[in-house]
Amino acid sequence: MNRSEERRAIVYLLAPDPLAVIGFLLIGASGVLFCHVLLKLERAGDKTYRQGLYLAMALWFSLPCAYLRHARLGHWSAWPLYLAWLCTASGLVALVIGLLRLQMIP
Repeated sequence: MNRSEERRAIVYLLAPDPLAVIGFLLIGASGVLFCHVLLKLERAGDKTYRQGLYLAMALWFSLPCAYLRHARLGHWSAWPLYLAWLCTASGLVALVIGLLRLQMIP
């Protein structure tokens, strides 16, 4: 597959509705940012986020609380966590709208 065929395939994918693809990209970016937050906590030796009963509870509540606790103490910036939440929320909204719009395309 040469570059022109690759470009046409990408345009074919994005032409009906780019919001679904943007939603997937934003959710992927939030995953990268959450991994960055988790890696910083692991390197600092903080294991308090692991005290949750479920993995989902640890990711949504314990991990952000532990990271913000370190950020408040002046060790780190809080923007990676806030940006991860923003990417997650906007990615989910874009994905839902994009998939609903794809259903309406004849």
